[in-house]
Amino acid sequence: MALSLGPLAVHLRIIARRREEALGLILGRGEQAAALVGIRNIAGNKRVEFLGDPWATIVAHTVAENLGLEVLGIYHTHPCGTPRPSRKDLEGMKAWPYIWVIASPTALKAWIMKSGEAREVSMI
Repeated sequence: MALSLGPLAVHLRIIARRREEALGLILGRGEQAAALVGIRNIAGNKRVEFLGDPWATIVAHTVAENLGLEVLGIYHTHPCGTPRPSRKDLEGMKAWPYIWVIASPTALKAWIMKSGEAREVSMI
């Protein structure tokens, strides 16, 4: 399994420099990402956590459907940390079994939950 972000990787690196965590969905086909759809972060402490606005999440899924794309994954940023899944990320990965791309100011990594363990996904 791999994920090709192409020029979208640059956008993720830029938003990882913000002071608050950002999140959204990665849309595309197969292993090729075509678009990022941002979702408003409604978490209480946006510097260290994220919680997607439920309505915006529904809208993002509708956008994917209308464009004939699938949801390939979820992205979010760790502006104050590394691109490794946190404890809360691991819990979220169990509930939302997509590829999770985590962008930090220093790196970008992709993960997926397999057999109860986060495994790194190649990015091409």
